Amino acid sequence: MAALCSVSQRQLERYFISILKDKPKHWLQSLRMRAALGLMRSGYSTKAAAMEMHFSGPSQFIRAFKKFYKKTPQEFAPMAACRI
Repeated sequence: MAALCSVSQRQLERYFISILKDKPKHWLQSLRMRAALGLMRSGYSTKAAAMEMHFSGPSQFIRAFKKFYKKTPQEFAPMAACRI
């Protein structure tokens, strides 16, 4: 991302922190998790969402999902279904 913006990684990080109050890695992970949740709300399985979001496998996806949302995708699914 830094190369696309023609800045150093450190400059990009400072910019993100000053504007978004977050590091680029965390911001991208947030986007990725929200997109994965959207896929699951639209009917994707955990495995399909993991593959679509380019995780190496469902277990890595479940770990990242749980770290971000504090619930596994299976625990989150009933809540997501109620919000549709």
